Amino acid sequence: MREHKSAESDEKMLNQLAALPEKDQEHFKMLVRLISRCYGKDAAASGVLIVRDSERIALLSVNANDIDMAEIIMCAAEATGSVLMEDAPPKEMFN
Repeated sequence: MREHKSAESDEKMLNQLAALPEKDQEHFKMLVRLISRCYGKDAAASGVLIVRDSERIALLSVNANDIDMAEIIMCAAEATGSVLMEDAPPKEMFN
């Protein structure tokens, strides 16, 4: 096995994580647990990570092909719309 060449980057990332408030660290751990379910030979989960930075959007598939990604994004958009409209005034539900 070849030597890991980004140990310096890993140490920097670990230091950044350690500097986060505890609430953010717990949220990050939850994210890592969810993503880790998508890896390995018996992985039953898949996902899409969407990150927006200024005007750029990055999509990262996690154990998902292009069709899976599209399906996940459509389901997420539908679920988000449902949650947002749940408490909307009646007029907004028809727009």
